[in-house]
Amino acid sequence: MDEVLKLERLSIGYSLKSGNKMVAGNISETLKKGELVCLLGPNGAGKSTLIRTISGSQKPLDGQVFLDGKDIFQISSRKLAQKLSLVLTERVHGGMLSSYEVVGLGRYPYTRWSGKLEARDHEVIQWAIAKVGAEELTERMLSELSDGERQKIMVAKALAQEPEIMILDEITAFLDLPRRIEIMQLMRQLAKRENKCILMSTHDMELALKYSDKLWLMPKNGELSIGAPEDLVLKGTFAKTFESEGIHFDMQKGAFQSQEPYYHKVALSGSGHELLWTKKALERARIEIVQDAEIAVSVLNGDNGMFWEINVKGKKKGTHSIYEMLQMINEDD
Repeated sequence: MDEVLKLERLSIGYSLKSGNKMVAGNISETLKKGELVCLLGPNGAGKSTLIRTISGSQKPLDGQVFLDGKDIFQISSRKLAQKLSLVLTERVHGGMLSSYEVVGLGRYPYTRWSGKLEARDHEVIQWAIAKVGAEELTERMLSELSDGERQKIMVAKALAQEPEIMILDEITAFLDLPRRIEIMQLMRQLAKRENKCILMSTHDMELALKYSDKLWLMPKNGELSIGAPEDLVLKGTFAKTFESEGIHFDMQKGAFQSQEPYYHKVALSGSGHELLWTKKALERARIEIVQDAEIAVSVLNGDNGMFWEINVKGKKKGTHSIYEMLQMINEDD
């Protein structure tokens, strides 16, 4: 894979009258084409500061950022826009611009002084729109779009710049779960199929574990940890980055779990996806599943559909609803 961006002993932060305030330091890493890298960390860790520094929007306190071997702060804004595109989390207000016109703004690093779009520019705009699956949005005003649709258009605009690297800061922040998954899938496809280098900061930890090639984990102490998602999980780095009172990362389930105490214990039997979702319901209700317990739950598939049988010390009762099954267990306090 071709190296696109290189960080050398980078220190990021702010210059204040009282002196420099460093957010993170001594960061040395590379970004390569064909990879989706997710930047994760708790609020206040400095993810946005790192994004701004890497994209050339904010000067580092120390160290350098190289884009294709050149110091990013020595590259003209026009040339930089041809190599790097940036999509931020803020909602963009497009006024009376259509979605097609907004995507067309991504071509201005290539246009002449008049800003007129040529045939080649329109070809790239149409290609970018097709890549994000937004053909039906082109004639609509940006202001008319939903958050998910608007982010598709902003990604298309970034693609229209034909950059080597795309940097995206919390672009899924305002989206519902289906749209967040859709955007993550799109980012991975662009990295793999278009050989783009993509760095994306996100709070969607479990989606980042699933879709990214590499993680950058940024805890509040600023010591960046980098590696494949599975490597960082197995080393305990992932859990440590997000550890907080009452929450822990379950390595078996690959998800964060509450450390709230269990309220009941039950023995569970059954099969199929009904058993799986019964387990999920019991876990959500903080009911521990054990081999031997005074309460036994059986998941049955009878003539009248699914049936949950609850056996408490030989007394049996049942229901066709998981909700009512949980209510019955709680009644036996």
